Amino acid sequence: MGVADSPDLANLYGLHFELKSDILHDDRIIFYGRYIDDCFSLVYAKSESEALQIISSKIHFDGCEIVWDCSATSANFLDMTVYKDELGRLQHKPYRKEHNHMERIPWISHHPYDVKRGTFSGELSRLATLSSTLPVYLESVKELVSLYVKRGYPAEEVHKWTK
Repeated sequence: MGVADSPDLANLYGLHFELKSDILHDDRIIFYGRYIDDCFSLVYAKSESEALQIISSKIHFDGCEIVWDCSATSANFLDMTVYKDELGRLQHKPYRKEHNHMERIPWISHHPYDVKRGTFSGELSRLATLSSTLPVYLESVKELVSLYVKRGYPAEEVHKWTK
C-alpha cells in the first residue's frame, strides 16, 4: 500500500486468479466484480449458504483471505447498499460506513467559496450515482443538506446550491 503502482499490481494479481478460476463463465454467478481488493458477486442459489459455498469454492487468491458476506436481501459494497425492493428488483443506495466521521470543510475555513460549493456539488453528483431511484436520491440530498447546515454552512446558501 502507498506505492503508486499498488492498485495496478493488486488488480493484475486478482485477475490472474480470476482467469484461472474461470469465475466469469459460471452460469450460477450472474455478476462478479472486484475493485482492487473488494469483491462483489450475485449468485443464483436456493439459499444463502449454497450461494456462499458456490462463490467461496470458486475463487481463491493465494496468500489472501477472502471474507464473504451473504444475504438474500441486501449487501453493502464500498459506499453503496445493493438491495431487493418490495417488487424483488435490485436497487442501490448510498451507504455510510460505521466509523465515518462525516467531516467536511468548515464554513469558517479560508477555502474559497467556489471550493466549498464545488465540494458540495461533487457530493450531489456522487449521491446521484449511488442512488437507483429518485426518492432514494432526494432523501440522501436532504441528509447531505442537513449535514452541511450542522457544520455551520448557511442554510439559504446550501439550499441555493441544491437547486
